[in-house]
Amino acid sequence: MKETSPLKNNLAGCANNYSGGGGQGLGKNQSELRVISTSSLESPFFGGRSGMPDTIPDILEDTKMGEVSLIVTVVNVFAGLGLLSQPYAMALLGWSGILVLFLVIAVMNWTSKIIIFTMELVGAKTFPELAEGSIGALGRQIVAVGVILEVIGAMLTCFEFIFRQLMFLVPELTPMLALGISFAACLPSIWILDFSRLRFLSGIGAISNITLGLVVAFVSVAYEPMPKREVQVWKLSPINIALSSGIFVFAAGAHATLPRVYNQSVCSASRWATLMNYCFLIIGVIYAIMGGCGYYIYGNSVDVLVTQNLIEYPGGILPKIVTVLILIGTFCKISPLMVVAGELTESWIGISTMPWLQRLYRTIIFLCVTSFAYILRDDVDLLEALTGSIATSLTALLVPALGYTIATGSHLCQTVGDIFRLLGLVLAVGLSLLLMFGNCYELVNRSKSRFS
Repeated sequence: MKETSPLKNNLAGCANNYSGGGGQGLGKNQSELRVISTSSLESPFFGGRSGMPDTIPDILEDTKMGEVSLIVTVVNVFAGLGLLSQPYAMALLGWSGILVLFLVIAVMNWTSKIIIFTMELVGAKTFPELAEGSIGALGRQIVAVGVILEVIGAMLTCFEFIFRQLMFLVPELTPMLALGISFAACLPSIWILDFSRLRFLSGIGAISNITLGLVVAFVSVAYEPMPKREVQVWKLSPINIALSSGIFVFAAGAHATLPRVYNQSVCSASRWATLMNYCFLIIGVIYAIMGGCGYYIYGNSVDVLVTQNLIEYPGGILPKIVTVLILIGTFCKISPLMVVAGELTESWIGISTMPWLQRLYRTIIFLCVTSFAYILRDDVDLLEALTGSIATSLTALLVPALGYTIATGSHLCQTVGDIFRLLGLVLAVGLSLLLMFGNCYELVNRSKSRFS
C-alpha cells in the first residue's frame, strides 16, 4: 500500500480516483508485496497485531491476483453458505422477494466500495485498521464483536445444516442421534490448528454449491412444479421482510475479507468499484436463479433447506447425491470457522502457544455450538436472519457506513456523487436497524409461544 498523506490532503484525490478518474490518486503501489507472517498472532486470518480476522489467507509473496481471479475469489467467498436458503427467503415474500434481494445486493455492493475508499483515505491495510482509523478504538472493538458473532452464527448454521441433512438422508435417525453423529464426525477436524492444511477445503465447498445450483435449475426445467404448490406475487408483511432480508444479508456478507483481497490484487481503487459491480451482479443473479427456481418448483411449502424438498420431489438418487455433496461441503466449513473463532479469542486468554489447551478450548466452544444448534433446530431461518441482521450488519453495513461518514466529515455533500453516497449511507443504516428490530421482535414472539 502506498504511504498516504494526511486525511485532508487525501480526500479530493481519493474521491477522484475512486469515482473513476484517470489518475492513480491513492491507488496502491502494485509492486509492493506483503510478507507472509508465521507467528500465531499473525496467522492467515489476522489483519495486523490486534488479532482481528480477515479470513482470506496470504498468497505467495510474488503473486498478485488479476481481475478475473479477483472476481472468482469474491464470488466464491460470498456466494456460499446462504445458497440453500434462498428459495425459502423468496417464499417469505413471494415473487417480490427478487426486488428485495437486489435491493440488499445493491446496498452490499455499495458498502464493498466504500470499504476500500475509506481504507485508502485513512491509510489502512486491513478491516480492523480501517475501523480504528476512521471511527477510533471503538471501531476496532465493534469489528471484533461483529466478526465473533458472525463466525459463531455461521458455525451454528453450518452445524444445523449438517445434522438436519443427515436426517434427510437417514430418516430413521432421531434428532439427538443425528446430533451425536455429527458432533463425533466434526470433532477431529476442529483440533487441526494449522490453517494451511485446510486450504483445499474451499474447493470442495465451491463444487457442492455449483452442483446444488445446477440440480435445482435442472429440476425446474425438466419437471413440473410440485402438485398443489402455491405461489404469490406479493407477501410483504413486516416480519417476513425482516426475516427474508436478514437471510439475504447473511448470504451476501463477507465484507471483512475485502481489504485482504484488495491488497492481494493488481487493481486500483477506481477499478475496484467497477469490479465490485460485476461481482455483486453475479452474486445477485446466482441467488435470484436459485431462489426463483426453488420457489417456482415448491412454492410456499419450500423448506428452509431446499435439499429436503429435492429428496421428497422429484426424489431419486440425484437429490441424494447433491445432499451428500452439500453435507460434505458444509462439514468442510466447520474447521476453518473454528480456526477463526479459536485464534481470535485464544490470543486474548493467553493459550495461543499451548496446543492441547487450544484443542480443549475449541472442544468446549464446539459443545456450546452443538447445544445451541439442537435448541434452535426448528428455527434455522431465524438463526440465519439474526446473524445477518446483527453480526453481518455490523461488519458489512454499519461499520463501513459510519467509517466513511466520519472519514469524509464536512466534505460529504460537496458533489452529486457525494449526495448519492449519502443516500446509500442512509439506506445502509436504515436497513440495519430495520432488520435488527424486526428479527429480534420475531425472536421474542417465538420464545413466548414456545414457553407459554
